[in-house]
Amino acid sequence: MVTEDKNTYIYKTNIGDSRLSGIELFTEFVPIITRNIYLSFFTSTSFMKSSYQNAYVPVGTENRDISGVPRWISRNGFNFSYKNFRSALQYSFVDKSYSDPTNVETPTSNGAKGIVPSYGVWDFNTSFRFAHQFVLKAGINNLANHQYFTKRPLFYPGPGVWSSDGRSFVISLGVKI
Repeated sequence: MVTEDKNTYIYKTNIGDSRLSGIELFTEFVPIITRNIYLSFFTSTSFMKSSYQNAYVPVGTENRDISGVPRWISRNGFNFSYKNFRSALQYSFVDKSYSDPTNVETPTSNGAKGIVPSYGVWDFNTSFRFAHQFVLKAGINNLANHQYFTKRPLFYPGPGVWSSDGRSFVISLGVKI
């Protein structure tokens, strides 16, 4: 709080300097590629180290040092096609992270602050093209029906956690005119 000319203002400024270092990598290995068959394995992975330097956030009556982002984010899988049939299986992993800048580990009673645990999810998609203008697609997201959450909101729709969707299925038919 700053008092100036008998008026009191809330004074806000940057909390410190941020430092981010890491590596991001995408690679795909294609062991089979012919006129009718295609097989590839891929990874899209990042490893990050993030921290605030000389950074403090007021928590109650103390200033607390802060830092942290998910260290690992990785998407891995394979693609396969045979003539007009295509399929893909992908595993996505996101490392643990913090839901607030003070890096609270233990969840608060309303669930708005605390660690966001790491999670991994499998997805499977397939498609079949026929009669030159039709494509039938089907997919299963969260194949293992894994329970996880990605956020701890403070406000809308209220404090707590945003849970993930469970296993879901999708089917579509496309027509090219």
